[in-house]
Amino acid sequence: MTLETLLAKEAIRDLVLRYCRAIDRRDYAALAALYHDDATDDHSPMYCGSAAGYLEWLPSMLE
Repeated sequence: MTLETLLAKEAIRDLVLRYCRAIDRRDYAALAALYHDDATDDHSPMYCGSAAGYLEWLPSMLE
């Protein structure tokens, strides 16, 4: 395995852990920071669309 592959894997792992922590804490600002402005999110069948829409929808879903 190359160093580039290991670095990429670590970056993905970090992103997943940051996402999990933000969800667990319901830290919507931290979640928003994980997405690009034009990102989409697919949690089918419950939500599929823009990341901004997902972040608006999520609080009601987690209540």
